[in-house]
Amino acid sequence: MKPQKTSLGFELEVNCSFAGDNFSRSIAAVTNHPENLFVIGTETRRARTNLTVASLRSRTERCEWNATSMSSGSGLDILMSRIRQGALHFGGRLGFRVVSKALKVACREQRTTLVDRQKLLSSFRLMGVTIQPIDLDVIYKRFDHDGNGLICAQEFLRALREDMPPNRLSAVATAFQKLTVEGGGSVNYRDMVNMFKHNATHHPGVSDGTLTCERVISEFVNCWSDMNDTTTVTLDDFVAYYTDISPAIESHERFAVMLENCWRIPETDNYKRGLSQTAWPLVCSNDAAQTVSIG
Repeated sequence: MKPQKTSLGFELEVNCSFAGDNFSRSIAAVTNHPENLFVIGTETRRARTNLTVASLRSRTERCEWNATSMSSGSGLDILMSRIRQGALHFGGRLGFRVVSKALKVACREQRTTLVDRQKLLSSFRLMGVTIQPIDLDVIYKRFDHDGNGLICAQEFLRALREDMPPNRLSAVATAFQKLTVEGGGSVNYRDMVNMFKHNATHHPGVSDGTLTCERVISEFVNCWSDMNDTTTVTLDDFVAYYTDISPAIESHERFAVMLENCWRIPETDNYKRGLSQTAWPLVCSNDAAQTVSIG
């Protein structure tokens, strides 16, 4: 090409046109969407490519087909498995509960929390999971039902963590029934926490010395976001909590022992007032009352 004389001196001619002309791909700026394609570049004699709208459309449709096929086949399963492993590694003993809190789903199982691509990507990065743009395309192809760039965090989390085994689910339901002896179908959050504190010394992690009683209590309380002394816990909330932590406990026997030991019903209701199992109210003959510790 011959240089063109301009007010700035001699410069090479720059061609601007829609796709269809021949340009070198190494020096042309292109877009993947044919309807928006506009090429800016310089012609070369050694590298001419036939960058047509038809060829770009074929490539775009092929990418969309790959994302669609992956979102409904083994590609999605492999991707979800990789994210699942990262989530469990990140959550440790608390399993998916940490991820549930990060997505603001904890204690909101029956609600709809919408998340965009950036929020989901940030959560993945927090877990140490490397996600490529095509991976997000696969996820949103599967879970973005309205095509508005948002997915339901609750639905995604349920698919990620999967269901509890039937025997564990039955054990969780039995434990919750112990808490609702009045038959109300729900339990006061404060009463539930106080019962857990009352039984914390019997938690398997405390019994075998791997955890302190204080650590067990702290982790349990921190798992219940947005709960306070006036709120109630439903069976769905209770099941969601144990569904979150269940994958982190490989032994079915240990899981069953944890439920049995942590939700023992005390002989009295002193636990509701936050009294430890070795602290009892003492009423003297002169009607004066005080709390004494035994042992």
